[in-house]
Amino acid sequence: MMIVALPFPPLPVMCVVGTEGEYSHASGHDLLSSAISSSCIGNASASSPCTDMRARKSQILLDLNTSVSGLWSKYLERTGTSTEKGGPTKQEVIALCYLEYCRSFREYMSCYPGCKDMRMLGLEDVDINTTTHSHAVSHINARMGTFTDTEADVLAGVTVCAHSGMDYSELLGLYVENLYTESEHWKAGPFKSGSTVLCCQEAPDRQQCAE
Repeated sequence: MMIVALPFPPLPVMCVVGTEGEYSHASGHDLLSSAISSSCIGNASASSPCTDMRARKSQILLDLNTSVSGLWSKYLERTGTSTEKGGPTKQEVIALCYLEYCRSFREYMSCYPGCKDMRMLGLEDVDINTTTHSHAVSHINARMGTFTDTEADVLAGVTVCAHSGMDYSELLGLYVENLYTESEHWKAGPFKSGSTVLCCQEAPDRQQCAE
């Protein structure tokens, strides 16, 4: 549940595998889960008081919310004005948001012991047949099932979910929209949860959403 509550998508963190030292990538959620677990059972040593660390983490999340929501809000304002032309495309805005996620994740992970030189693959380098991709499908579905999208969705008791046929860039788009929606909801008041998650109509075979 702790991972679900955090807005970070599972980022493709570069790593070295095998005896040949081949480059690959691991899901950032695996690294984050291990860091949180170690911290919870007292295996991680803090370099500053717990209250200061909590404040630092909160500020990192707030800055991420502000930057990503700001980028998406400007995109929506521009596309909603028919007289205004030019500017970044939707995919370009998602790519900019991806860089913000990477920057914020590095900062957040620096709150735990470990290597500070954390590097991520590009947005287009994550294949759909990877752990990172499957983690993203499960995580964004869990977030959308917990933090519902709109008042209409709350009243209807449904929300759209991701599926394994989406590429990683499309999933990142859902993360961006979800974070923006959360930001707008918090401005209006507390969330209502408990909606039923239904599959996206574009899903291949209308398959069941990933658990």
